Amino acid sequence: MMLKFIKGYRLYEALLMTGFFIIGSFFGINLISVNSIGLLIISAIISLLVVLSVYSYNAAAGKSTDKNNPRLNSLNLITKKSFQLSGITFSLLAIATSAFLSLEIALVCTFVNIIWIGYSHPKYGLKYKPYFGTILHFFAQIIQFNMCYLIFDSIDLYSIALSLYFALAFSTGHLHHEIIDFESDKAAGFRTTTIKHGITKVKNTIIAICTFNLFIVLLLHLFTIVNLISFIIMIVPIIIHILLYLIFNKTIAIKAIQIRSFYRLIYFSCFAVFIVYKIITLY
Repeated sequence: MMLKFIKGYRLYEALLMTGFFIIGSFFGINLISVNSIGLLIISAIISLLVVLSVYSYNAAAGKSTDKNNPRLNSLNLITKKSFQLSGITFSLLAIATSAFLSLEIALVCTFVNIIWIGYSHPKYGLKYKPYFGTILHFFAQIIQFNMCYLIFDSIDLYSIALSLYFALAFSTGHLHHEIIDFESDKAAGFRTTTIKHGITKVKNTIIAICTFNLFIVLLLHLFTIVNLISFIIMIVPIIIHILLYLIFNKTIAIKAIQIRSFYRLIYFSCFAVFIVYKIITLY
């Protein structure tokens, strides 16, 4: 039963995606204490619940169309009704948990859930529409980052500027998934950005977004929003991300899953280093 849950709800991937939320908490935290550690745990719980609700809504909406996608074959382990019910349950639990912290955080959490329902809706959703799916990922990540930041500090230009970096990285991940799912999405009759413009153009767009993100990190450092150590930690994964696309320029479609695994590992490792660095500096 547990294995079915782990596979059906893609728990390993959900835990990884939760990192895009809770990294906001580590930028917002300014004191290590029993209370702040408790808040970090609550932040992680809220974030995971939201991610699981997103995956549930997404799976329910695409139950019939995604069943032939090899990347999503684990969705067949769970019924559409179960995904729908779990999506609602995870959303309500996330909102209820965030309300324990403050009404403001609960409202932001509710807004995040509404955004992702809008993305996944089988008829009106933006999941399979050119451009809009990626745009939604960009703005959703800004809100998600700042939701967790808000648990420790007030949202301001500092937090919004920081969230741009993660929003751009999150957006490239969405475009890369379109490359991975190109054949199955095309067979299902979807109209994603990659199907409309082709893998080569989307690959070049990802490189362009990553390059722009280099510029964002440089500005964050020049305006002293991040110090030199944080600057290095943030810029390394982007450079490697770009190099991966350049190295596998001719085989991007074939190597897409391996490329994703590698850049995920790099981003995860770099921000694990950041978290350790942050904790050390706060002691």
